Amino acid sequence: MSQQPQTWTIQTTLTWIVDFFAKHGIEAPKLEADLILGHILGLSRTDLIIDGQRPLQANELAEIKSLILRRTRERQPMAYLLGKKDFWSFSLRVTPDVLIPRADTECLVEAALAFAKRWINADKSTVFQTRPSPTLTYEPIDHRKAYYDALMPPENEQASSLNLSAHPTQTIRIVDVGTGSGAIALALAKELQHQAQITAVDISAPALEIAKENARTLGLDSIRFVHADLLNHEDTPIDLVVSNPPYVSESEYENLAPDLRHEPRLALVAQDEGLAIYRRLLPQAFERLSQGGALMVEIGATQNHAIERLFEQTGFTHIQTLRDYARLPRVITGIKA
Repeated sequence: MSQQPQTWTIQTTLTWIVDFFAKHGIEAPKLEADLILGHILGLSRTDLIIDGQRPLQANELAEIKSLILRRTRERQPMAYLLGKKDFWSFSLRVTPDVLIPRADTECLVEAALAFAKRWINADKSTVFQTRPSPTLTYEPIDHRKAYYDALMPPENEQASSLNLSAHPTQTIRIVDVGTGSGAIALALAKELQHQAQITAVDISAPALEIAKENARTLGLDSIRFVHADLLNHEDTPIDLVVSNPPYVSESEYENLAPDLRHEPRLALVAQDEGLAIYRRLLPQAFERLSQGGALMVEIGATQNHAIERLFEQTGFTHIQTLRDYARLPRVITGIKA
């Protein structure tokens, strides 16, 4: 940076960072440059433009340089550098103890909300209708409606029905397995409020502390946090199990981008070609789910056929594969009939 103009303004610094990031293979150099400057200066992306001619102080430049070097030399993920990541409609604190929440996981939240709303509103005249085993595509045009429509096909379509009339309690019991930062559990808690009893489980104690902190920050204190391995702690019926478990195989992990290798291996890698956790979770969920309850899991983009078979072998019905923003298989759902 010493070879650049002596007076560093926001604009000249942004221009330099974008060029530097591009040369070092950062995929979104402009976005990440904006994020770094906005974080250090406490400014929005709009304010960075408005205040573009503002000179930067020496201490600000030093902090910016430190983050730039950690991003390019060490390939630390931007979320860890900033200590936060946006998910759903809020911002979460993240550290190297937790997996970084990703937009594709919102597809799992959408599917869970669609099911939860049907469960909560069930009465003697209500049935949950779903295609036997289609592949549905998530369309992100209407962010709050797409999965609901996908899971509830028009009445004139051939569909099998599952009566939910036995569940008039107006609440739903949900367990988020492998909660990490708490992203899924917190999104569901925010949307469902008092209509859901949510438990967030993780085998990692440090991850669970981050999730608890995020819950306190967001004022979502009704969530129960449990330090446990999968569903080994549960002995009461559950209506909905959601999970984004480790599904990267050992061979895939060796070829991951440097950024991803900073994330906790425990939250990424599973034995048996990435299927080990599913093989343990599915029978546990099936045993503990109430009649009509659902299991919904995030998957790797090439795992849908293998995991669909696991759902079938375990005894789940109404099995569906839902696609993400890039139209890749991302979520598999099944019902305990």
